[in-house]
Amino acid sequence: METGHLTVLRPDAQELLAIRNGAWSYEKVIDYVQKMETKLDEIEERSPLPANTDKVAINQLYHETMERWDRDHERQAVAEL
Repeated sequence: METGHLTVLRPDAQELLAIRNGAWSYEKVIDYVQKMETKLDEIEERSPLPANTDKVAINQLYHETMERWDRDHERQAVAEL
């Protein structure tokens, strides 16, 4: 937030930088992407996760969590008085 730069730690950071700097040909990048798409499709087929999200349940959980947080911190603030 202070610098405007996002730092993400990745074990493959050097490889990604090399790719960005031209270490891989365009054809190699496209081949890799196609293989990864196939792999992701296979993983998705076997995944125990639901295909869609229950947005109502997520919204309810969010509101319950925020209400609990507000109550807990309100009690804490009163206790500090």
